Amino acid sequence: MSWKTPQNRAIRDVIQEYMDWGCSQGGRGGRPWSKHHYRKKKERLNWWLNALKIDTMGDIAGILPRAEAKLRILQKQGKSGKTLSMYSGDLFSFSNWCVERGYLESNPLRKICKFSKEPTFRRRAMTREELKSLLVVAPEHRRLLYEVACLTGLRAGELRARSEEHTSELQSRHVIS
Repeated sequence: MSWKTPQNRAIRDVIQEYMDWGCSQGGRGGRPWSKHHYRKKKERLNWWLNALKIDTMGDIAGILPRAEAKLRILQKQGKSGKTLSMYSGDLFSFSNWCVERGYLESNPLRKICKFSKEPTFRRRAMTREELKSLLVVAPEHRRLLYEVACLTGLRAGELRARSEEHTSELQSRHVIS
């Protein structure tokens, strides 16, 4: 297929084809994407379509300066370099996929500038004094949650996923009393 053929094709149709491919075999080693990866990629690609006002495959030509301008706006809004890299990476990988399928002659983002992925702030463990101060003022239901988090090392999402069965398991291992 010539890359000129699909220029008038709706980009949303091509993105859906890309997303279907990803759910089937788009991950490493031909494995499907995870549900979370799929959802985030779909959100960011839709954001690009709206931000750049892209309707057809032909609208992708020459988008590099506009894409970089949109990324700078996100940067001014306080988005981290890691977030900016995820946004640009999703559009970049979609464009690469389009080249491989003959939908584009070349990737219009092949020279997109990179952003530093350095964390914007460093996380650290609370000191004993900070933890004591927190536990003194925390409502009882929160205090228990904070104690479990500190004693187990579980993150917020991991704590939310806990059930009564998990609590019994932790008690049997004497992690919590």
